[in-house]
Amino acid sequence: MVMTDARDRVVAQLDQAELVELARGLARFQSFSGQERECAEWLGEYMERQGLAVELRDAEPGRPNVLGRLRGGGSGARLMFNGHLDVEPVPRNYKHDPWSQEVRDGKLYGHGLTNMKAGVASMVHVATAVKRARIPLKGDLVVAAVVGELQAGVGTAHLVASGEVPDLALLPEPSNLNVRCKHAGICCVLIRVQGIAGWIGGAHLYKTVNAVDKMADVIRALRDLQLTHTPNPDLPGLPRYVVGTVVGGLGDEFLLWKPSMVPDTCAITLEVRLLPGMTVDQVIADVERALAPARATDPDLQVEVLPPPAAYREPWRANPIVQPPLDLPVDHPLVQLVVRQHRQVLGSDPARVGVEDPGSHAGTDAGHLFQAGAKCLIYGPTMNLFAESYVELDKLFAHARVFAGCAAEILTTERDRWVQ
Repeated sequence: MVMTDARDRVVAQLDQAELVELARGLARFQSFSGQERECAEWLGEYMERQGLAVELRDAEPGRPNVLGRLRGGGSGARLMFNGHLDVEPVPRNYKHDPWSQEVRDGKLYGHGLTNMKAGVASMVHVATAVKRARIPLKGDLVVAAVVGELQAGVGTAHLVASGEVPDLALLPEPSNLNVRCKHAGICCVLIRVQGIAGWIGGAHLYKTVNAVDKMADVIRALRDLQLTHTPNPDLPGLPRYVVGTVVGGLGDEFLLWKPSMVPDTCAITLEVRLLPGMTVDQVIADVERALAPARATDPDLQVEVLPPPAAYREPWRANPIVQPPLDLPVDHPLVQLVVRQHRQVLGSDPARVGVEDPGSHAGTDAGHLFQAGAKCLIYGPTMNLFAESYVELDKLFAHARVFAGCAAEILTTERDRWVQ
């Protein structure tokens, strides 16, 4: 009865118009990875006006995570809402103005709303509703709006390293109101070929080795890459990998302005989606094994495999760390709580609980939190889109009510109900 009353009081403080305006405000910022500061400062000021205790904490110079807190009495679980402020690059085949923040046909459009500013708006708005409801809190609520999730979780990894580890965490990443408690990990390695430079006009006078040409042999060899793993029946599409980018030119700067010179450097990024139990050391060993035949038959092939953070330098700015997998059992009380609150708000169970396609083939910051000991899952209002970015307003409002119910129940009960 007490929990039902707390839930009703929090839900009563939700305001749909205010939630839409918060999402619209976040979507105004072109907060690509590495450029989150202005958005972070704006959101920090917003949360402070709502009565949260706010702290901006740099994960890297000029890249602050935003933490908003509501303190409880100390006997309850520590709950974190966690979402990222960095947004995907804008693809060429975008179907609408990416910065319009336009409401049309029941949807709010704007780049970054899908992944994941709509979810960030929902979690922040729910925290303000908890504050306004004045319910007695046993546990703490932390709202973490982080940087660099798209770079394998730069912001959340920094939080974990500094000791900011909750008991429970809810992440409103894109899941289309499904409950995702299992997903891939991510590691990104750099593979570099060294050649011998020379001028095209004098190539008949001295030896040259074209690094771009040699990299083509490397890419062919990687078609036979076999990744060591224990199959997981819940994630049959994993592991998987992709050669994502390629750059070739002169020297360590990959100079491109002199195409008459034989390139002496070429590099590719290889991203691998991991199953639980896989390690970056084993991935590198598997890559080395795949390259061994090409090395043995070509003495001019000088290739090296470089682990994280090799691909974090310019021009890639890719993953500096490994993002761990998530593997929370579907019978955990947190999973069952979200399912129950979803049922109460929408009248039926989520379409998927556990694995969610395609989201479970992705990584999220839940992996860092889970590895550090937090019980966490993904439940978000948007779906995985690339050439569009919007949130359906009905789903955004439903999501806020589900998060409100979860927060009210967790924060007004004893910790041992959630942490065994």
